Amino acid sequence: MPKTIDSLVNDCNMDTLPSMPVIADYYGLQNFNEDDIPVILGIYQKMLKPQPFGFGIDKNDIEKAFLENKLDELIHEAYKKNGITGYYKIFCERNIKVNNEYI
Repeated sequence: MPKTIDSLVNDCNMDTLPSMPVIADYYGLQNFNEDDIPVILGIYQKMLKPQPFGFGIDKNDIEKAFLENKLDELIHEAYKKNGITGYYKIFCERNIKVNNEYI
């Protein structure tokens, strides 16, 4: 069975909606709704896409942030360093948090 980080990368590359395990790990179950999932997918797509079209963040860094419950910090740092996008503006306006609230 693939790791959820590999499934997240595949979802981003294929522009597909994530499975429940990926949502649980990288989106936060509190964001399981049709409004927030596309925004979070867009956030990860830009982070994972190689430069110059994306931020080129290594999937291992995203997985490490997940394991340390620091995904929100990684997202905000990446966008502040590399530039703000429409999805990031929505992410901030809605005050979306992807960290696992139950850890």
